[in-house]
Amino acid sequence: MLTGGTAGSVLFADASSNLGQSNANFFWNNSASKLGIGTSTPAFLANLATTTGPQLALSGSVTDNAWTFRSIGGALYFATSSPTTFATSTGYTVA
Repeated sequence: MLTGGTAGSVLFADASSNLGQSNANFFWNNSASKLGIGTSTPAFLANLATTTGPQLALSGSVTDNAWTFRSIGGALYFATSSPTTFATSTGYTVA
C-alpha cells in the first residue's frame, strides 16, 4: 500500500530518487480517464496546458527543427523552432 500520495498524482522518481508528484503539472483523472499535463483539471483525453509556450512540439530527432502548436484566444498557431534554442523561425496562424 502506498501512503502519502495525492489522488490523481502520477508518481515519478524526483532528483533525489524519491517518489515525487506534481498535480499542477502531471495529473490523472481516474474517473474520467483523462491526462493533464500543465493542468490538474484536464478537459480532454490528453490536455496539454501552458500560458508561456507551445502546448505541443513534434520533431523527428534532436537535430531536427521542431514543429510547435499552440492555441490562444480561439486561434491555432503553428511554428517551426530551432532544435538548440527553441526560437521560433516561421509562424502560421489559423483563426
